Amino acid sequence: MASEIIEGNKIGPEGAQTIASALMKNYVLASLNLCLPACIPSLGNNKVGDEGAKAFAAVLKRNHVLSGLYLGTLRIDSRSF
Repeated sequence: MASEIIEGNKIGPEGAQTIASALMKNYVLASLNLCLPACIPSLGNNKVGDEGAKAFAAVLKRNHVLSGLYLGTLRIDSRSF
């Protein structure tokens, strides 16, 4: 089980879409954490936005290896999902 923590890297919508695109082809990574340690109610400097949230939602529909995706608190439109 492989996992990765990416926190405070100023990941915006474009970066989120790039990560999501890579996750579509993922057969190894089981867990991805984009929030601060212990998921403090903040995404730190990562602001994936509505488009990034949509990209991650698409990943969750197709990627059967990824069992954990921790985004923290997002300020997104509920229609993103």
